[in-house]
Amino acid sequence: MRISAAQRQSYWDRGYTVIKGVFSKEETSRMIQEHEAIRLAFIKDKSIVQDSHYPLSSLYPELHETFRTNDYVFQFLTSPKYFGLVEQLLGEEALAVGTTFFFKPPGKNSFLLHQDNYDVGASPQPSCALWVSLEDTSRENGGLCFIPYSHKQGLYSSQTPAGHRYGLVSSRVPQVEEDPVLLPHGYWMEDMTTQAGDVVAFNGFVVHGSFPNNSRYQFRKAFTTHFIPRSSESVFVFNNQLVDKNGQINRLPLNRHHPLIRDLLG
Repeated sequence: MRISAAQRQSYWDRGYTVIKGVFSKEETSRMIQEHEAIRLAFIKDKSIVQDSHYPLSSLYPELHETFRTNDYVFQFLTSPKYFGLVEQLLGEEALAVGTTFFFKPPGKNSFLLHQDNYDVGASPQPSCALWVSLEDTSRENGGLCFIPYSHKQGLYSSQTPAGHRYGLVSSRVPQVEEDPVLLPHGYWMEDMTTQAGDVVAFNGFVVHGSFPNNSRYQFRKAFTTHFIPRSSESVFVFNNQLVDKNGQINRLPLNRHHPLIRDLLG
């Protein structure tokens, strides 16, 4: 699938873009089936245990790095259709860092505003995420939200209070429609509505989160991959386990100047 000039411009100017109808019903259903089988296997071996305080969400946690053990997920990840999107956006070859599958069942809380490259630590350019909507999503069932243009300031500090000019990641996603959103002057939050098969691509510096799933019965299943440009000089996570479009393992130096490593080292 070719990305339009308008979609690519939105990614670079606003920090994100939506690519409609990338994956078929068969492909999205198969991804759900594969991850449901992984989840059930984890329940069987007691890697997933129900928490009485969170009886539903504890049985549907996020599943990380499933492509490393599941053949279908690996094929999905390395397919030209998927890898081709990120390479068109970045204008160069890419490396996959890691993946996450989200079930997000009814009642699941909002996901705090954050920047992906704070964890990924790609340098000198930030990461790029491809978020595949495996089911229809909206604000009601925990859809994504973004702060447009927020990627232009680089990494923000979580120590800066909400409402401050650089306090975006200290702001919170509303739990209900009536909750106010405290953002610095000049910024606003945009809700995302997607259909199964759509892909949301976003810059690793853009501030984003997701709403709580306030629906009664609808899950919000999604699969996301973090990519980095092949020209990256270093990365903070999985620097020895990066995967290219041919499925080969690549290695980059550890980003020892990333803010998170300084936090870990004290």
